[in-house]
Amino acid sequence: MKFWMSGECDVKVYDDYRIVRAQIEKDVNRILKSNDYGSGVKKLNVIPIILSKAAQNDLFNEIKRFDRKKRESEFRLHVSLARFRSATLTEKYDLIRDLIIRSIHLMKDFDITDFDFERLSLDVSRLRLQDSE
Repeated sequence: MKFWMSGECDVKVYDDYRIVRAQIEKDVNRILKSNDYGSGVKKLNVIPIILSKAAQNDLFNEIKRFDRKKRESEFRLHVSLARFRSATLTEKYDLIRDLIIRSIHLMKDFDITDFDFERLSLDVSRLRLQDSE
């Protein structure tokens, strides 16, 4: 399984998001490389939306989808801009980690077989910024 991230971010938080994204993407792919969670999902794509409420027009609604043929999931989920902006770097990492965990839990709604959502969720929940340095 592979993990990929992008982001729709306010310019005021982009630099911190870029730092957090690079680290958490590396951390999640590291645990995916060393564990087998089943063949039900080949790729998890997560795109946090960190924008002001005013900037969240119809183009930035939350999206949750699963392509059964490719076995790829895509999640575009909101993170509070105010909360992200006021957080420390470690707290920002935790906000994005929790968004990934939310994505994993939302995948259960797609009735995917042969995938251990609980174990992946638990493994991701153990990630900490200080552990990855």
